[in-house]
Amino acid sequence: MERLCLLLVVLHITAGCMLSDNTTMEVKGHTVGSVLLSCSCTDLQTQPQSLIWRTLSSGNWTDVFRDERYRDRVQRFNKTSPGNLSLFITDLREEDGGDYRCESEHKYYRYFTLRVSARETGTHSWTSRTSPEVSPTVTVTSGVKEPSDLQTTHCFSPVRYIIVLSILMVLILCILGIEVFIYWKHRGERRGQNVDTETSRR
Repeated sequence: MERLCLLLVVLHITAGCMLSDNTTMEVKGHTVGSVLLSCSCTDLQTQPQSLIWRTLSSGNWTDVFRDERYRDRVQRFNKTSPGNLSLFITDLREEDGGDYRCESEHKYYRYFTLRVSARETGTHSWTSRTSPEVSPTVTVTSGVKEPSDLQTTHCFSPVRYIIVLSILMVLILCILGIEVFIYWKHRGERRGQNVDTETSRR
């Protein structure tokens, strides 16, 4: 039994960090923004023996953390989870676009294609697809926003919510007023009938 446990431990150590996904992923970003290139071991508690993030530059794969272009702009996420090898790039530049790969021991790779486009200023229209059939268009007249930050035209604004709530309150008050009026009118008719009955008895 002890030998079996020892064998399993040895196999686990020698297997090292096997990447959870080896498909090529396309990531899009905008200049001055940031992106996350997601890469991890199948076991997030596995400490990889070696890890290198490389980018394809001038036909050669170079270490991102040794490249002066990325100084103070790249960060790894493996401080709390040893097996989280993801790369976070901030202050994106157009020249950051290209091919990247996450490389662990035993030559396990995951490839990424990063596309960086320039932010546009002024009026610009984004098309946000909420479903295959619906594609509301949103227009930004000032400033620059990401598509996820924009509010689609079919959504209620706070002012519209207030108007709708006000209308509902007026309708409720009208209905209550009508109910009270009917109640008092009915009660008055009953009192009139009682008075007439007493008069006839006399």
